[in-house]
Amino acid sequence: MPEYFITRQRKNEIKDIVIDIMRKSDIHALPVKINNVLKSYNIRCIKMDKIAPRTSQKAAAASDDGYIIKSGDEYIIVYNPKHSRQRIRYTLACQLAHIFLGHISEGKSDKATDVEAAYFADELLMPLSVLDSYGDRSAKDIAKRCDVSFVAARIREKDFVRRDKYKKVNGETPYDIKFLNCFFADDEENK
Repeated sequence: MPEYFITRQRKNEIKDIVIDIMRKSDIHALPVKINNVLKSYNIRCIKMDKIAPRTSQKAAAASDDGYIIKSGDEYIIVYNPKHSRQRIRYTLACQLAHIFLGHISEGKSDKATDVEAAYFADELLMPLSVLDSYGDRSAKDIAKRCDVSFVAARIREKDFVRRDKYKKVNGETPYDIKFLNCFFADDEENK
C-alpha cells in the first residue's frame, strides 16, 4: 500500500472543491486557464527571482518549484520561472490545492498534503471525464490538450484503467457528470 492513501470521501471532497473553483472561475475549456482561478480568488503570483531568497530549511526544500506566502488574508504563490510553462502550470495548481484544501491554514506540510495537492492538480488540469469525451486518452494527447508535461500526462493516462473498470459496471459517476457539465453545459442548453 502506498505511503499515503486518499480515501474515497476525501477524493470526493477535493472534487467538490475543484468543481466549485471551475464554476466560480468560469472554466469551460481545456487547457484550464490558471489565471482565471488566480483572478477569481485574488491570489497573486510572483517569480522566485523577483523576491529575496527564503532562508528557512523548510522553505528551501519547497522552493525549487514553488511555495506560498500568506500575508493577512491574502496568498501569494511564488514559483520558479526557470521551469517549463507546463511545469509552472502544474506547480501553480498544486499550490492552489494547498490553499483550498486548508493545508496552509492548518500549518500542514507533509507527504499526505503533497499527495492531496497532486490529486487536486490532476482533477483541475486533467479531468478524466472531459478528456474521455474529447477522446484524449494517451499521454501525448493529454499533454497537448491540457498544456501539462508529458510526465504528468503519463501518470494521468494510467488513471483511465481504474475509471474504465468502474464505468463498465456503474456508468458515469455523479462527479464525471459534474465535470462534464462544467465544460459542456452550454452545449446542452443550445440544442
